[in-house]
Amino acid sequence: MASGKLVRVERTINVYDNKNDELLEEISIDIIPFDELKSIVPPNADDPLLYDGYDLDAIQLEKLNNYLSNKIKINFNAYSYILVCGGIYEW
Repeated sequence: MASGKLVRVERTINVYDNKNDELLEEISIDIIPFDELKSIVPPNADDPLLYDGYDLDAIQLEKLNNYLSNKIKINFNAYSYILVCGGIYEW
């Protein structure tokens, strides 16, 4: 666990290869307003700030694509898409 001061959180869509669970890409979605993100990916009751990982479905990905200049090419046969949150700390 990090012991520095939390500066900010960053959220990404992580794209994984379904064959070997290898992380292929991290797509920043920090341009999406948080309230809008929460309307697209409803948080679990015990995770109001979307800190947990969330499997994304095609409808969610299409809505998120509306904000991205480089659109995600959705292919669930080859890839899995996970909303991930990470902390940026000052040491």
